[in-house]
Amino acid sequence: MPEIINTTNPESLSQNSSEKLKHRLDALSSTIPEIAETREIIEKGSQSLIEDFGLEAEMFDDEVLSMFFTAIAQRNGLLLQQLESGPIDEEVAKGEKEFIHDAMALVGMDYSSLSNELRAIDDGATAELSDVEQREKNQKEQMIYESLTNVRLTEKIKGKINSGLLDSVKAMMKIDTDNEDQYDIRVLDVCNMQTLSAMETINGFGIIDSKLDVYVQDISKNIELYEQELGQENYNDMAPAWSEGINGKKTIFLTKILADMMVSPELFVKGSRRGNYNIAVEALKHEYVHAQGDLMPTSGTMVNLFLEEFRAGTYGNFGEYYDCKAIEYFLKTASGFSLKEFIETNPKGGGPSALFAEISNKIGLQAAMEIGLILPEAYQKKSGNNICKRTSEYIGNDMGYIRRICKSPRFKDKLDPTFAWYMGLTKEIEKPSIEKQ
Repeated sequence: MPEIINTTNPESLSQNSSEKLKHRLDALSSTIPEIAETREIIEKGSQSLIEDFGLEAEMFDDEVLSMFFTAIAQRNGLLLQQLESGPIDEEVAKGEKEFIHDAMALVGMDYSSLSNELRAIDDGATAELSDVEQREKNQKEQMIYESLTNVRLTEKIKGKINSGLLDSVKAMMKIDTDNEDQYDIRVLDVCNMQTLSAMETINGFGIIDSKLDVYVQDISKNIELYEQELGQENYNDMAPAWSEGINGKKTIFLTKILADMMVSPELFVKGSRRGNYNIAVEALKHEYVHAQGDLMPTSGTMVNLFLEEFRAGTYGNFGEYYDCKAIEYFLKTASGFSLKEFIETNPKGGGPSALFAEISNKIGLQAAMEIGLILPEAYQKKSGNNICKRTSEYIGNDMGYIRRICKSPRFKDKLDPTFAWYMGLTKEIEKPSIEKQ
């Protein structure tokens, strides 16, 4: 990350932040024993991070961000200790230092005096807006969404939900009328260009030929409006369904093609109707999970995105996030810890603090921090989010993360030999002997 000079008054700022951090560490030490065990190292690494990033004391009011900070400070303290105690490979030290600063930039972006500069470097993190700018942005988005909303399909989808369409996922998430988060839902007369092109091919999505031209024409007219007014540079990045926070409440957006798969079977040839319906319902469930709780602790970066997509996939469908689905097998085989079991046991999958503490206690503080900084492969290919991509690549993405766990002192001598060979950690594997009885 390019060097940024902090021009704030670091002495008074860091004093308040350090005092708040001290109280937070006192509280966290009973939740995560490793914090108490390595507190000296954590405190050694914390001061320079607070000063370099101009971190506000309010950051340590947030429990999960404090947990992330503690892990990053531990890593920084260990690096400082190594640099003081003896020679260390310059490239290794440089790589570690850059990773620590990138991780701190992501975790502390909302509370750093360098927030705007960090967002500019990330080139994908949401720019910090004034209250007036945020209101104007929300009003503009609301007007565009209103103009693109298909009222008829929206009401039909809401009717299906009221009739029990999401009851199965609500039961799995232990959601009832008392703890369900308020959310809205809209069907938009849009889709991405890739979907539109597929619809125009023979039997695309199984839409009946006589209805295809009108269907494509109705959607095509909204593409330019959506791109220009909402700043969508790459229309292909639009998912068939997504959710986002608007005016303090999550809204689930469904594209017209997805909604029609659920409520307008007459548009499709008979052979594709059941498959289309199941695909659409699973996508809706996935987005409903995103609207009920959230593991992502920052407003503008992708911290914990991998875990959030795993949570949504556990209750709904993993879709393109196959790497998030695969992490369950590898993580459980390497460490014995099951993400799936934790999420299924806790209402709404558990909160970010509870999950961070659980991973820390079962695998280690660094493991809890690193899994929060890897990206699903689908996001690694998208533009922007430069700092997020660098941290994920440094860790080695999902499989690099698993290899780090396998090599850790806690687990390396307990690995199944076949699994260790599969992960490339041993060159040979002793084949089991088979004796005839």
